[in-house]
Amino acid sequence: MLKIMIVDDEQIVREGLRYTINDFFGGTLKIVAEAKNGREALLYFEEQKPDIVLMDIQMPGINGLETIKEIKDIQSNTKFIIVSAFEQFEYAKEALTIGVKDYISKPINDTRLQDVLNNIIKEIDNERLKRMNVLNIQEKLDRMHPIIECGFIYSILLNVDQNNSRSYYSDFLKINDLNGYVMVIDFLDVDGSKAIENDGKYQSIRNTIKFKCDAIVGPLMVNRIVIVIKDNQKLSEYQQRVYAVDLAESLYKSLSSLLSCKMIIGIGSSYAVNHLNASYQEALKVLRKITDENILHIEDVVHIHKDVSGYSYAEIKAAEEVIMEQVEDGKTLEVQALIQKFYKKLFEVYNEKPDVIRNISMELMVILNMIVYRNDVESKCYFEHTYLDEVMNTQNLIDLKNKIIENTLQITEFIRNEKSQKASQVVTDAIDYIKNHYSDDIRLKDVAEEVSISPHYFSKIFKDEMGLNFIDYLTDHRLNKAKVMLKENNESIKNIAYSIGYNDPNYFSRLFKKIVGMTPKEYQR
Repeated sequence: MLKIMIVDDEQIVREGLRYTINDFFGGTLKIVAEAKNGREALLYFEEQKPDIVLMDIQMPGINGLETIKEIKDIQSNTKFIIVSAFEQFEYAKEALTIGVKDYISKPINDTRLQDVLNNIIKEIDNERLKRMNVLNIQEKLDRMHPIIECGFIYSILLNVDQNNSRSYYSDFLKINDLNGYVMVIDFLDVDGSKAIENDGKYQSIRNTIKFKCDAIVGPLMVNRIVIVIKDNQKLSEYQQRVYAVDLAESLYKSLSSLLSCKMIIGIGSSYAVNHLNASYQEALKVLRKITDENILHIEDVVHIHKDVSGYSYAEIKAAEEVIMEQVEDGKTLEVQALIQKFYKKLFEVYNEKPDVIRNISMELMVILNMIVYRNDVESKCYFEHTYLDEVMNTQNLIDLKNKIIENTLQITEFIRNEKSQKASQVVTDAIDYIKNHYSDDIRLKDVAEEVSISPHYFSKIFKDEMGLNFIDYLTDHRLNKAKVMLKENNESIKNIAYSIGYNDPNYFSRLFKKIVGMTPKEYQR
């Protein structure tokens, strides 16, 4: 049964409404309060929280519209019906703006009152049904969530069906733009054998992880759990790494207590959602490197496990990063020189360790593939589904090196062309915007926002392509418009200044003289 409150300063009106409501809606509506002014209405509303309020407009003290606004702040979904002899348009218009459902004029027509109340009752019933349906759907989604998370983790582990199932999982989990890292937890007993042989405590493990961080938790696979932890975008790369290790230590402490067993935790680097397999592989590598430690980050492995041959893992990673920076800048000649030097060093140091060269080549291709997706050139790169086979099946290391160099240079060229095309289109769109809005108070950041790139990058590509910076171009465009207006129109210099975007006519005159060589008045003659 729905609750209704009557608010009117006339007792006879309240009695009439009470009689009609009880007579026609006795089994549907229950009158929980009657108030003779706004102050009483607010007090009764706090106590009863009615679903529907019949409200007079003109009452002593707080009027009906003010009372409705106050009640709306308490409970926004309450339905209001204005009952008043005041039919002025302004009252009705204001009532609509604050969410009043209907308006009934005095003297009250019973049929009209019944129609209005029936409509509101149906509306409330429909809203409640919708809320119930939403809750049911949410409940089903909540039950599915762990299953979807496990599917997403499996897609990372297997690194298959990247363009279909993983995108489905990403859409469901709302992580399409996610950057995150993989943490792998291995549970061990004192002897290092399998400590967890079933999933009896899986839910407790999952709840503990979810409580500690915003993570996607995989299934318990004998004695291992793989989780993906979302980056905190406010932290620097170093702070993110420190946070990851601190989090691992907190999980280690809580899970050790929960399971009464030892464990080791490996942490990979941060990657975009489509390339989390690389972070997973790094986390596995960390687990293999752990000796006396319980927790280790891939970046710490770089510093702890140096290669004594003269080309450490950290140096290799640094060289790869330099190469990839040049790839993303589209600098083909620089990339060619750097990658040739990179492989020359690899062959010098690891000439007798072909598997090392092959593994580093694999890593290079994984990073390269990530760059392909990041720069939206995947449709142009034929090798995206075959590069792993190429690396694995090319036995001759020279052929392998040549193939990787060829692919790297090709991608660099694709990126260079793509950036060039995008830059041209961005500049074209920016010029169109300037031509249409030069009379407004536009600034570089406004135009950059219009073309959806950062102000810094927009300033760079605009100057590279146009040969002058944004403000100089805008100034030239405005002054060219002013020249035409000075010669063809009889407008005052003040009005011309305003019409081309300058709010200070004196500044316009000084600027005009500085660039044109004469004052606007001299030019107008």
